[in-house]
Amino acid sequence: MTQLSGTINTSNIEKDEISLKSTSSIKEFSSYEFQINKKYDNSPHAELWITGVYVKDNGEADFLRGGKGGEIARVAKGDIGKLLYKWVQFKPANVDFEPFYGTHVYFNLFERDWYGSLKNFGIANVYGTNYYMSGNSSSSSQWYLYDPSEPMPKVNLSRIYRNWAEWFTSDKCKFRVWYCE
Repeated sequence: MTQLSGTINTSNIEKDEISLKSTSSIKEFSSYEFQINKKYDNSPHAELWITGVYVKDNGEADFLRGGKGGEIARVAKGDIGKLLYKWVQFKPANVDFEPFYGTHVYFNLFERDWYGSLKNFGIANVYGTNYYMSGNSSSSSQWYLYDPSEPMPKVNLSRIYRNWAEWFTSDKCKFRVWYCE
């Protein structure tokens, strides 16, 4: 048996850029598990929605689920505080997020009100440019994951890719994003 020796030069590899799982050209990210721990109004259910943006180093930028967000699920009053399951695509199907280090993804969860007007649910600042995340709601205080008055954290796509999934949590909710092949 021949033994190989030597070192690998990793000086030109970004530390969050790892692509060893698949030869698929476009990686998919979707949510599955979620839980909300409060409801903001007296309706029979809460409309859990996501709003978010992605910005690539090449200047390409867009919303994750449309300019007013997209539905994750309608949660019945009796299901508040329970872990629920539903597959929902997290990103636009035709967008390639690789290389991960060059794609900046930000999102927030909120309770949508069909009668509400467009409210701010966070600002992502990428290279000095602000990208606003919004959705229809009675108030911008009806957020589940991140307080929109605070800086939004960047999603670490490489960590999700390496571990297959990652939980995003607050006192108000739990939300898991999966890498899917």
